[in-house]
Amino acid sequence: MKYKTLTKGGSTYYRKLKILIPIKGKYEKDFLNTIFQNLESICSEQPGITYNELCTRIGTPKDIIIEYYENADTEYVIQKLHISSIIRRIVISILLIAVVVASIELYSFHKLYKRAEDSIDGYVIERIHDETP
Repeated sequence: MKYKTLTKGGSTYYRKLKILIPIKGKYEKDFLNTIFQNLESICSEQPGITYNELCTRIGTPKDIIIEYYENADTEYVIQKLHISSIIRRIVISILLIAVVVASIELYSFHKLYKRAEDSIDGYVIERIHDETP
C-alpha cells in the first residue's frame, strides 16, 4: 500500500480525499497522484504533522474536491457521472434479478419439501431398540 510513506495524519487525509471523489477516471488518478506527492513532501518535511494541521495548511479534503470539480471540464464530469450511473443501475438490476430467482427457487424447494412431507402421511416411523440383557 502506498500510504506507508505518509504519516498517520497524511494517510488519513489522503484516504478521506480518495473517498470523496465520486468518479475515478484518468484525470482524477493524476490529481490524486499529485496530491499524494505533495503530501509526501509535506510529511517528509514535518514527520509529526497531524490531520488537522494538514487541513489548515492545505484545506479540508472536501474543499479540495469542490475546487477540483469547479475547475474541471463540465462535459467530462457529466459523461463520467452518466457512465457511473448506468453501471450502478446495471448492478442493481442484476442484484434484483438474483434476489427474485433465489426467492423462486426457495419457494419451489419449499413446495417440494411440503409435498414430500405430505406423502409420508399415514406411515409411522418406529425405531426398534434391541434390548438384550
